[in-house]
Amino acid sequence: MIKLSNELKLNRVVWKDSVLGKDKYNLFRSSDLFVLLSHSENFGLSIAEALSFGLPVITTTNTPWKDLKKYNCGWCIDLKMKKIIKTMEKAICLNPKKKISMGKRGRAWIERDFSDQSIAPKLQSAYNWILNKGPKPKKIIF
Repeated sequence: MIKLSNELKLNRVVWKDSVLGKDKYNLFRSSDLFVLLSHSENFGLSIAEALSFGLPVITTTNTPWKDLKKYNCGWCIDLKMKKIIKTMEKAICLNPKKKISMGKRGRAWIERDFSDQSIAPKLQSAYNWILNKGPKPKKIIF
């Protein structure tokens, strides 16, 4: 992918290893798209972080982020070179206003379904059930 981005002269594409703290904040704030191509992810916290910063996301179907399409805040694609290239071209050429709208939808989704205000009551319900102080929550899987 690095070779391809160089061949296509994508000067605004940045390839990074681990970034922390203020550097990570600044990197997210200066970006308009987040890409995580993966063979497997159990959650992909970096995807949630990118969405929380209002960035549209491109990731692969090997991650649990298939709802990107449902919420129209990114792309969840097969890990195939032609599909990756086509999707990146589409995302990079997308009207800036559409990217911003996608980012807003992604942030709203993260706030609604993954924020501490959303998760805490679900955890409390699970703990109550474990302690025999409440009914079994609907989404407990054995």
